[in-house]
Amino acid sequence: MTAHEYSHLVRGHWDDAQPLEGGESLSQAQERDADGYGIYHDLAYFFQGRGRLITSQWLKISYDKALENSILDCYLLSMMLQFCARWAGKAQVAWDGGAEHPPQPVRIEYSILFVEMWCREVGKISTSWMTDGTLNGYFDAVASLFPSAARSSWNLQMSWLRGTESEQYRSQIRRSLDRLRTGKA
Repeated sequence: MTAHEYSHLVRGHWDDAQPLEGGESLSQAQERDADGYGIYHDLAYFFQGRGRLITSQWLKISYDKALENSILDCYLLSMMLQFCARWAGKAQVAWDGGAEHPPQPVRIEYSILFVEMWCREVGKISTSWMTDGTLNGYFDAVASLFPSAARSSWNLQMSWLRGTESEQYRSQIRRSLDRLRTGKA
């Protein structure tokens, strides 16, 4: 996320990842929030700012709908590639509430939700890609770029993502975000 690091400058970077009571991770909540902030600015740039013109010239597409679809395709693919590259070969089975960043499967999931929210609420762009199999196809395409040894932990982590421990983790992150937004952190 290009704007992710910028958001650290605007909001400050939290190198002191200290869990709050109940195992809540303020740092992980801040990082998830920064991911969303970065995605918002990236998408605004590519769909509404100078990035739209640059992308249109690079891809040689002038028809608005085709350009929007191409921008979204490229964005989703590059986002998955970035997160999967960070994820490859890293088996994190014990979830650490004191870690600085959320687990990669959680970051991927929330980033997709941020993109979907932006498309629906700001860009007024169809979000059919959320349910029509497009995302699975993109993830499969990106995953195929990595050797099987590098992605050996993915199934285990995806199982965790769908389990009850994951829901408890997400609840903790939501509480931390509420604390951040209300100033009670």
